[in-house]
Amino acid sequence: MAGVLADFELGDATGLDVIREARALTPELPALILTGHGSDELANACAAERITYVTKPCTVAALEPFLERVALHESFASIAASEVAATAREGRVLALVRDGLTQQEVAEALGVELSTVRKHASNLLIKARRRGVNVASLAELARALGRASSRPPPRPE
Repeated sequence: MAGVLADFELGDATGLDVIREARALTPELPALILTGHGSDELANACAAERITYVTKPCTVAALEPFLERVALHESFASIAASEVAATAREGRVLALVRDGLTQQEVAEALGVELSTVRKHASNLLIKARRRGVNVASLAELARALGRASSRPPPRPE
């Protein structure tokens, strides 16, 4: 997985347009709008769509949380797959739950029915328990795997 960093003003389009197109293909894609023309309206639009918002000029430190989120998403998906044998879609569901989304919000972000997310959640909990990860909920599993994401992913055998 990667991320999208876009300036807001892009001529005929905006950075929001670019991010929306990218997220049509990968709904959970981390995204950042960088702008020299900040406004409360733009900040609110970014917040509503889970887009990081940074005004120019900015420091590298202002970009670090976004870059860490991109790296963590990649690391988390890898650990989810190895720790509980998650499918790619299940890994996406877990990553979004780890980011604080509800199951309904995950369904909307992925463009699927809530029942589909619930089925993924059930499958993940079954897989986790089979592998000795004793958790009661999807959010608890996401937190447990999030702690594991601080270590390097295991090497393939």
